[in-house]
Amino acid sequence: MLKPLLILFSLLTALSGYANTSHDYQIQSQALAKVQSISVHLPDKYNNKKPYSVVYVLNTHGFYAGDFKGDVLHRIRQLEGYQQIPTTIVVFINNPSWYSTLFSQTEALSKFISEELTQFVQNKYLTEQSHLFAHSYGAAYLLNQSPQLQQHFTHLHALSVVFPNVDYIQQTATQISQLDDNQGFVTLLQEVGHQSDTQLLNKVTQNTAAFNQRHIANQNHQSVVPIAIAEALRSAYPDYAATDYLNQFDLNKAQLTERYIAIRKKYQQTSNEQDLQSFYSAMAQNKMESAQLELAFSLWQDASPRFKHYFINRWGDRYLAQNKLELARTTWQQLAKLYPHSLFAWHKLAVLAKKQANPAEHKHALQALKQAASTFSEPDQQLMLAFTSKHNQDYPKLSIAILQRITEQTPSNKTAWQQLSDLYKQQDNTSLSEQAQSHLKAL
Repeated sequence: MLKPLLILFSLLTALSGYANTSHDYQIQSQALAKVQSISVHLPDKYNNKKPYSVVYVLNTHGFYAGDFKGDVLHRIRQLEGYQQIPTTIVVFINNPSWYSTLFSQTEALSKFISEELTQFVQNKYLTEQSHLFAHSYGAAYLLNQSPQLQQHFTHLHALSVVFPNVDYIQQTATQISQLDDNQGFVTLLQEVGHQSDTQLLNKVTQNTAAFNQRHIANQNHQSVVPIAIAEALRSAYPDYAATDYLNQFDLNKAQLTERYIAIRKKYQQTSNEQDLQSFYSAMAQNKMESAQLELAFSLWQDASPRFKHYFINRWGDRYLAQNKLELARTTWQQLAKLYPHSLFAWHKLAVLAKKQANPAEHKHALQALKQAASTFSEPDQQLMLAFTSKHNQDYPKLSIAILQRITEQTPSNKTAWQQLSDLYKQQDNTSLSEQAQSHLKAL
């Protein structure tokens, strides 16, 4: 549970912080000959000395059923929280009359967005990569103006395009054919709909190095937006989620480490011991999923200690449930090497040996379990208490011996005294149960 818990915590932190880091600005646009409103949302823990990618969004809320701005911002912050993309500045371009502005002031709008707006943002914040997103009719405008816009943005993303008329589609197709792949990259992310429009769009030969279309199934004009945003941004940073990215390649531990550090450096992130431990934990989970146990346990060796025993033990249970007995056996054997006092590992090996009718291994596992129960030290106590809590009915006498050993090692351990009292009570030994309770109350 380590990785999901850490990611969930960071996600909740990010989502709780973004609402308080927004700024509204009014820009006197010479191109549009009027004041233009924008909203700038800074990422959580914004650092004014660090450069950030910028996502510009035409806030075409009039073409969207719901909270367009909220949905877009929420999805971007989710991606950040789940460590799928770098932290990002999000700029919404607001306009009360988008349809007339898009198609009546097309050139002026493009000049404002690509020159006046970008210069305004760059004067206030340190920026690097820049993305421009537009939805619906806004996406039609973006595609139509892509040769001009691509000179000022790293990526252009058109979401669920709707064209005002057939002439505009044909004009846009001609424009797209002029795209320069050395300047930018344009993507159309479309639900499986509006087929006649996209077919017309595709009649003109396209420069596929600069323009790409992706169809997203089982979505409509509205619901496709957050999905398309995620796909577009993940594609722009394919290696940022380093664990998922590196899992595609056949690399050993040293190579994985080298590539991971290089990726972290590329995105100006740390790669200290704690970072590496978390990476090894996540990567080990992936290798367990693909049953690459030798590499997985090489990674587990240096993985984060938090929940490591739990994760590995759980994988043994999964393999067993899938009737992959040798994988389960190897997993618990390796767990016992990492944690020699793991009663869970020896118990599971004993159960598995009995299932496979292997009396020698069953006897060895039980002997190892009893040996571990009588030789563990204080650092092992939490693991011991987890075992006695779960398996006191399987090993009642052994559990009492374990709990007594813990209370001797650490007389102030309340959990051990409580378990001991409860276990004596289950055995109808009222006197010893009360004695354990007395020790507990004295703490």
